[in-house]
Amino acid sequence: MDVVRLDPQAVATKALSSLGVGGAGLDLFSPEALGALLRRAGSFLCPAPPRTLVRSVADVLVGLPGYGDDILERLGTSLEALIGIGDLLDLPSGNPEEPGRRVFLGPPSFVPRASGACLLLGVRPDAEPLVTGELAQLVECKGYLRLVRSLPDLRDLLATNGLPERDVAQWVRNPRSRTATDLVAEFQARLQAVGPSGDIAGAQILDPETPVRYYRARWRPLRSGDDGAFVARRPQAYGADQWCFARVEAGRIIRLVDLPVAGSLARGADEAWLLQAAIDAMLGHPQLVRVTEETDGSHAILDLFSPLPAWAQRRLDLLATPLRSGRGALFSYSVPSGETAEELRFLEETLWMSVDQPTHKIGP
Repeated sequence: MDVVRLDPQAVATKALSSLGVGGAGLDLFSPEALGALLRRAGSFLCPAPPRTLVRSVADVLVGLPGYGDDILERLGTSLEALIGIGDLLDLPSGNPEEPGRRVFLGPPSFVPRASGACLLLGVRPDAEPLVTGELAQLVECKGYLRLVRSLPDLRDLLATNGLPERDVAQWVRNPRSRTATDLVAEFQARLQAVGPSGDIAGAQILDPETPVRYYRARWRPLRSGDDGAFVARRPQAYGADQWCFARVEAGRIIRLVDLPVAGSLARGADEAWLLQAAIDAMLGHPQLVRVTEETDGSHAILDLFSPLPAWAQRRLDLLATPLRSGRGALFSYSVPSGETAEELRFLEETLWMSVDQPTHKIGP
């Protein structure tokens, strides 16, 4: 057998083809490819700490065209998206000798969309395909989603491939309705009820005084003048940094409540992002959703600047199409124009968002 030396671009092209996400304009660092790489790594490594999955993918991408210093951040964002929809699961390790949370494989399943298309969810072990045969050729990757467009007997075909149907309401799992003031008051009361935390080194807070348009820049270490209650993350011996809600005095954490408080099967990130949205709304600078109509009037682009809790992400995934990040947003969705008002109302009522609507339109 001859050994052929490939240049980095040829390696990237072959890798993209092997992932099954080839398409116009896609590269190995597109959301579609990064999602596929994380699913494949998870099929071999899970259950595993989130950092292990992210690092394993980052390591194999070194030296390929498009690799940059932000790769860990981009993979972390992609992993959050895959966990949000249920391709992967963020759960307690279940092992007292290795405490913390681990990423597990989500069970294969599908969720029907209003259009008749179906979202494919889950990951099989050892890189086994989710569906096979003719159906495998019909899977489309849109951002981190895998879709099969409406077909006669599509649900029967998916069931034949071992994918049970998920109940939409159970999959979305919207939280109970509360005002921003009530939610913050609930967590403030939890802080008041706990004892001193002891010295917490290396924590970072999500600064509520920073602009809501720049999520990553809102995170910073504690400063000597900090005073108040903050969404925070603190280092821990095992696994990812722990989400928490912390009382700070003179730049030191004096009390904290670890998140999630809703139970170990919930995600700390989801509670933290919801709580931060409530804090931002109470302070008079709510988080934003920017709306831009496409020139043909068929869709609107929703640009979001802060992460969404998984239940909000799943809601948009049912009828919208995730787009590549750009235009200064953390992520974006294309929503049919007839559904835009309803989705904006949902974001305003559940996450207290404010609508930023430019006057210009964009091309399709």
